[in-house]
Amino acid sequence: MTEPVMTVRRRPGAEPLQRPQPRNKLQTVWLQDVQKRPIEWLWKPFLQCRAINLLTGDPNAGKSTIVCEIAAALSTGRPLPGDPVSLKRPPMNTWIMNGEDAADDTIAWRLDNQGADPKRVLITDQQATIDVSLAREIDRTVREAQIRLLVIDPLQAWMGSDVDMNRANETREWAGILRKVALDTGCAVVFVRHRRKGQPGDNKLYSGLGSIDISGFARCESSAIVGKDGRRYLARTKGNVGPDGDGISYNIESVSEPGNDHGVLRWTGKYVEKVPTTLSRTPKALQNAIEWLGGFLKDGPRLAIEVLSESNRLGISERTLRRAKDGLAESRQLDNGDWVWQLGPHNG
Repeated sequence: MTEPVMTVRRRPGAEPLQRPQPRNKLQTVWLQDVQKRPIEWLWKPFLQCRAINLLTGDPNAGKSTIVCEIAAALSTGRPLPGDPVSLKRPPMNTWIMNGEDAADDTIAWRLDNQGADPKRVLITDQQATIDVSLAREIDRTVREAQIRLLVIDPLQAWMGSDVDMNRANETREWAGILRKVALDTGCAVVFVRHRRKGQPGDNKLYSGLGSIDISGFARCESSAIVGKDGRRYLARTKGNVGPDGDGISYNIESVSEPGNDHGVLRWTGKYVEKVPTTLSRTPKALQNAIEWLGGFLKDGPRLAIEVLSESNRLGISERTLRRAKDGLAESRQLDNGDWVWQLGPHNG
């Protein structure tokens, strides 16, 4: 039986019924009315203005030191490697919001080691939850202090206990608060996060803590990586505009100054990761699914429906997902009837 419909009878010659028009809450514009705007970069191809950017890396890769080096370069107008546009950049202001390190015993030392202009770097060294109310305060400060780069370090320290960084719907809604700040003020926002522990050769796009959607809403993602040869390098691992470009290697050297226990970062040139001589015969789609599933289940069991939903959103077919599950994960039923997926005993 089909769904019943309601028939409305009208008098012969009566005017057609006027149906109420739905209110349009979406902002729409005809293509002919769009004023195209070129992408503005703070550091091409790593930091895009009016957007969320991401810096992911191992704890010993020097992510926060990289942030201080970028802030120092912006504060003095010093060019950053690989970006000819930065040769003509005037000095700019940076705001570092760090929920792990203190300003007096860590951040100030690192900035000073990199040669930062102290009048052009604003520091917040507390841990707080960024919500809509605090975002308004951040927006006002960005405008008043003419901030061009806003750093949220580390990401999870500012999300608060009500946001599960492993759930795409929660992380995207939270990130939207700061994306609005970036769009309204024109500054570049960069989230700093740790890389989850994994096997060597993990797909860097799936290796950061939290939902893969964190990489999804970032316009540019860079990874601070310790290569198999022990060298540190910075590489763009995801971008929506332009080529990724070359990786840039760097060293963090000790400073011969009494009381200064913090290193100084020095760029050492291009870095090209060596391609293994024996290539894996695993199809790329399956390999990506294996790496994603391993990362998604790394922190514990997840509801099967959640795994299937998230993988489908990422374009991973169910057939490929279940092939990835073989030998990597297993499923079990909970007392309430729900099914969960978890890493196998040799993969946890």
